[in-house]
Parts: sequence; structure tokens; C-alpha cells
Amino acid sequence: LLWSLKTILVRKVVLLVLALLINHFLIDQILGMESIYRYALLVMFLTPPPYVITIYMRANDTQNADYVDNTLSLDTLVSILMVMLATSLYV
Repeated sequence: LLWSLKTILVRKVVLLVLALLINHFLIDQILGMESIYRYALLVMFLTPPPYVITIYMRANDTQNADYVDNTLSLDTLVSILMVMLATSLYV
């Protein structure tokens, strides 16, 4: 569970920083697009990874399967909370 939380934390921090940089430089300054595109990019970057990842794992690899399942499930919950927080705070 601890490794799953570390993975989620690193992934969310990296993607949040990338989303904010892209929003600031590309969407706002270079393209001059409306604010709805900033929100769309932020939500896209905050969504969890796809559940199809487990299809590509070996059937007998239970340790890694548990890690991936825990990470995907927890990341979904964290993503929902972060999108709710971002929509209320990000202007």
C-alpha cells in the first residue's frame, strides 16, 4: 500500500506541474485560448491511468498484480478528489 501511495504521489506531482506549465505557456500565452481549455487539460492530466494495464501482466504474478490493482484503485479515488479540488480552486 505504501508503494502505491508513493507511485500516486510522484505521478500526480509530475502531471500537475506539467499541466500547469502547459496551461501557462502554451494555452494562455502562445495560443491565447479560452479558460475552458485550461480546465480540460488539467482534468485530463489528473485522471487515473487506464485499468487495461492489468491485461498486459502475467497471470501468475500475484505480487505485482496486487500492487497494480491497489495503485489503480487508490489513484481513482485520489483523482476524483483532486478534480473536485481543482475545479473549486483553479481559476
